[in-house]
Amino acid sequence: MTRYSVKSVKPIYRKGMKWCKVRMPVGHPALKDNIRYSPKPLYTKH
Repeated sequence: MTRYSVKSVKPIYRKGMKWCKVRMPVGHPALKDNIRYSPKPLYTKH
């Protein structure tokens, strides 16, 4: 998370919250892991 800038993390967090409400146990760990690697896995998985 430290490598990515605030601008790149904010849009991912906003989109993540949408499916976080539906799947809380799946959403939270996925958000932290996917942000570390790259924003692309977030959109393909969900």
